[in-house]
Amino acid sequence: GGRGQLGLRLSRQTILSKTLGCNWTTFETATHLDGYACYGAGYINHYLSNQVYIRALGGLHHERTSLKHLDHLAWHVGTGLYMDLPFGFSIYTQAKYEMREFEGVFPGINERRDDKRIDLTGTLTKRDWNWMGFAPKFEYTYTRNLSNVPFYDYNAHTGNVTLTKQF
Repeated sequence: GGRGQLGLRLSRQTILSKTLGCNWTTFETATHLDGYACYGAGYINHYLSNQVYIRALGGLHHERTSLKHLDHLAWHVGTGLYMDLPFGFSIYTQAKYEMREFEGVFPGINERRDDKRIDLTGTLTKRDWNWMGFAPKFEYTYTRNLSNVPFYDYNAHTGNVTLTKQF
């Protein structure tokens, strides 16, 4: 597939970032999932100081497969806050709401699948612990997916430890 990204400074304190793309997928054994996914997403960062910014984000996602009940249109909105803290720490918190509307009737429940998802994320970076320009980043995400299909109705906790150059 293809992907394009654009960053634009709207003012001294405000930056817009936009991503557009499409992916085409084919599977050797699960050919019913062959199809495409196209998306557009972006965010606006507004800097309150050189150590604090707030973020507004949003996007659209459209996916097609050979099974109508898996085809869907999704949109999301969210907000975030970044802060540099004393002792070399940075934090970023984000709340995101996503709505997925599926097109076909889901097998076994005789209605369209509809999902509503909430993601709450917290990230902690230790900027002054540095290895070849990389700093450790600890991320935790809580996800609540509400679905009319019981198999897709869940709570999830995700944790990641990575190295980053972005802070």
